[in-house]
Amino acid sequence: MKIGIVVRILWPAGTQKFAILQAKALADAGHDVEVIFLRKAKKGDVYDDILKELNYKVLTEENRSMLVPIYDWITGIFMRNRKGSGRVDYNLIRMFPNFAKNRYDLIICQDQWAGLAGYYTWKKYKTPYYVIIHERVNEFYWIKGIRRVLVWFALHYQKIILLNAMKVLSLTKKVAVSVDEMYSKYNIKCIYNFPGLLEKKFTDYREKLNTVSLISNWNEVKFPEMYIDLFDNLKNYSFLMIGNWMSESYRDYFITKLKERKVFERVRFISGLSEAEKDEIISSSKFSVRFGQGEYGPGYGTIEALELGVPIIINRELGISDFLLTYECGLIVDNSSDIGIISSFITENDNPDRYKHLQSEIKRFIAEHSWKSHVERLLE
Repeated sequence: MKIGIVVRILWPAGTQKFAILQAKALADAGHDVEVIFLRKAKKGDVYDDILKELNYKVLTEENRSMLVPIYDWITGIFMRNRKGSGRVDYNLIRMFPNFAKNRYDLIICQDQWAGLAGYYTWKKYKTPYYVIIHERVNEFYWIKGIRRVLVWFALHYQKIILLNAMKVLSLTKKVAVSVDEMYSKYNIKCIYNFPGLLEKKFTDYREKLNTVSLISNWNEVKFPEMYIDLFDNLKNYSFLMIGNWMSESYRDYFITKLKERKVFERVRFISGLSEAEKDEIISSSKFSVRFGQGEYGPGYGTIEALELGVPIIINRELGISDFLLTYECGLIVDNSSDIGIISSFITENDNPDRYKHLQSEIKRFIAEHSWKSHVERLLE
């Protein structure tokens, strides 16, 4: 089958990495797969290494439309931190059907706004499409006043996109439930399909550094201030904040907070790494921490840590928690402020025997969540 996977932006984030690895898994299953990025953003070459063996296209390096300021403004109403590089480019979405004409048997859209490209292609050429919802859906309750008119339009089109999709999927149960609840009267059913994992080289405990990794595409919505108490209390460890910062001004504000709490010297900021370099740094850490506040997706950095045999510490709200309940791959806390519980877990498991057990559980989790099973569930 000829499959096109549509991603709005090529930049360093979990959705993009998931789309690339999903494309590889589909190709390994015998399908003719192409990944289409509507636009390339700053630092978009970060995935060059894993894109090498993949058929992909970037439709534009830069959106030169005179309407870009309007797209920025509208995007900023819904997601303030996505203005600029992360904006929704309506003109590129509208261009996609002409590119896709008679090209694919199936289009897989990575988020509902990429789904608009799938919907327009289906409407014009009857090419079926799937939509993968990466984060929970909601009514944008924080947008008030006259701007609610834009919310009405967005929710109207989101409903149309999902109603006409051949399948609506998510990566976690929590995201799927949010879709099912919001669209229960329209009988839209969202199927959760956890990403596949690849077992990479596990670093033995004796070769580990006294570091804790934190992996994300950082911005204020990821609430990095949640971790400051942890930095302050785990005095025997240093912390690696790995990933791009969407706002340099917010990064500077966060650094100021770290300095005020006198923990800045134990926190290292790392970005712009190749996949191989990132793997090496994550693998050298003893634990990986990721909390989500109102975040129902998996938090893709948790998957990257597990693939390298690094035990994870997460809160129950994060979407991956539902899949780890029957495994000892780390610690799930009800509240990210439970520093005492986190500290006790690290103390108990910071030794060769316990660490070996955690890594054996991680191996079991990876074996039972393969890309092969992901593809089978995707296309069944």
